[in-house]
Amino acid sequence: MHKTLKGKDNYLFLINDGNNSLITHTTNKFHQSDKNIIREKKNINNFYLLIYPDKEVICKKFLPNNIELKYRTSFDLHKTMLGDDLLDVTNLLEPTDYYKTDSHMNNKGNLKIYNYFIDFLEKKFPENKIEKKKFELNKVETPSLTSIGMGIGDLTWEYNKKNIILDDISDIYYKMPDEYNFYNKPYNYNEENFRILDKNLTDISIKYKNEFMGWDTVSNSIFYHKSKTPSVNKKVLVFYDSFLLHCIQLYKNLFNEIYFIKSTFNFNYLKIIEPDLVFEFRIERFL
Repeated sequence: MHKTLKGKDNYLFLINDGNNSLITHTTNKFHQSDKNIIREKKNINNFYLLIYPDKEVICKKFLPNNIELKYRTSFDLHKTMLGDDLLDVTNLLEPTDYYKTDSHMNNKGNLKIYNYFIDFLEKKFPENKIEKKKFELNKVETPSLTSIGMGIGDLTWEYNKKNIILDDISDIYYKMPDEYNFYNKPYNYNEENFRILDKNLTDISIKYKNEFMGWDTVSNSIFYHKSKTPSVNKKVLVFYDSFLLHCIQLYKNLFNEIYFIKSTFNFNYLKIIEPDLVFEFRIERFL
C-alpha cells in the first residue's frame, strides 16, 4: 500500500502509515491508555515534552480538498494534562519550515525549534548565560531531495509512493555548516564528539571510528556527550525521533552531560541514568 499522498502545489503528505496520522486528524478518538501514560510522565520531576506538529497541521492548506483536518486529539490531551511542561511550537511554524517532498521538518524549521528551546532554558535557568549558535543556512534548490545524500525525500521513495506518479519532486534544502552535521557522515572519533554507547551504556565509540552514521547505527545506539563548557550544569536525558536527528549537534554542549536515546519514552533509562532533567522530542503522530 502506498504511503505518499499528493496534495496541492506539489506538496506530498504521509498516508497509510502505522500511526494513521491523517485519519487521527479527521476523527476525535483517543485510548484510555494514552491518559495513563501521560499521567505517569506528569509525575516525573523535571519532565518536558516538545511536540513537533504533524506536517499536515502546519501545511493543511496544501492538503487535497477531500481531506479536512479537524482534530489534534492526542496533542490537545497532552497539552491539557501536561500544562506548561509541554513545549508548544505550533505558532512558530509555517509551511516553508517543512519539506514539500519529505514527511519531516527542514533545517529552517529545526533552527526555529532550537532557538525556542534556548529561550525556554533561559527562562528555566535565568542564572545561566546561554548563547545561541548563530549561523546562516545555505538555501539549496534541488530537483530531488534524494540527490542531497542526507536520507531525505522519503515521500518520493519507491517504497512509499509505489505506483503514484509524481509530476514535480523539486524541493529546497537548507544546509547547516558542516560542523553541525552528524547524521549520514563518517563518525569523527575525538573527545569533542559524541560518544557512542550500546543499550547497556557501554562505550563502543572506537568500533565506529570513521564509520558511516547511518540509520541502523543511530537507531541501535545511544549518543552521549560530556561538555567542558556547559551552559547548564545538569545531567540530561533526551528521548527523540527522526525529527531531531539532523540537528542533534546543536544541543550537544548545552548541558554538563547529555544522553540522546532514539526511542519512545522508557522508564528503565531514568532509573539507570538518574537525570536531573528529562526531555522528549516527539513528532505528533508518534504520541
